[in-house]
Amino acid sequence: MRTDGLYPQILGPRIRLLAVNVNGMHNRIHPPFAAVVDRLDKLAADGPLQDRSMKVTLRIILRSDGTVERAEVQRSSGASPF
Repeated sequence: MRTDGLYPQILGPRIRLLAVNVNGMHNRIHPPFAAVVDRLDKLAADGPLQDRSMKVTLRIILRSDGTVERAEVQRSSGASPF
């Protein structure tokens, strides 16, 4: 996470805490996500889940202790397995 630009102006000294929280989330999310990507790579090259233009937008709300309060899909890719 970059610590230059706008965020330090808004968060001040809390920027480091945010960076630690984001890094922790990344470290917890990455292994299961990587497993999904590995499975997708094994699917047919012309299959519908190989469309790299598909995107999903998630909204994740964190509590002050770093735990997830709520996570929701704000924009679906249109493919329920994805």
